[in-house]
Amino acid sequence: MTDYQFVYAMWALRMSAVGEPQSRQFNGLIAQFQALLEAEYKRGAAEALENIAKVLGNRLPASFGSVEKRVPKGVAKKFVAKTLADTPMSIAEIRAAAKTDLERRLSYQTIRLELERGRKDKRFKKSSGGKWTVNS
Repeated sequence: MTDYQFVYAMWALRMSAVGEPQSRQFNGLIAQFQALLEAEYKRGAAEALENIAKVLGNRLPASFGSVEKRVPKGVAKKFVAKTLADTPMSIAEIRAAAKTDLERRLSYQTIRLELERGRKDKRFKKSSGGKWTVNS
């Protein structure tokens, strides 16, 4: 709503209230004015969001606004056990062996933590060369 429209609305409000029971007419006009302001506010908010999106363009990371941010529980444990079943590997080699999107989303630290838990539970062991294996 422009300044002109606002001034006109106030003038119309004042003029229409002349000669009428003021409270009823005034309340109706105020309600209309509030509805106009609310509609303009919503339009402005939507327009502002569109402008922000235009300015940011493609600079947002792919994960921005993603619903799934975490890998489901148990993926790391299954992946590490499956990967180490055939051959000893370092943490970097385990990460490189990831085939699915969920496996690729596992961080270095997540894999390291799973290996340490496995060592504590006697599922995995670490050789002197830094390679991890399944404890038989």
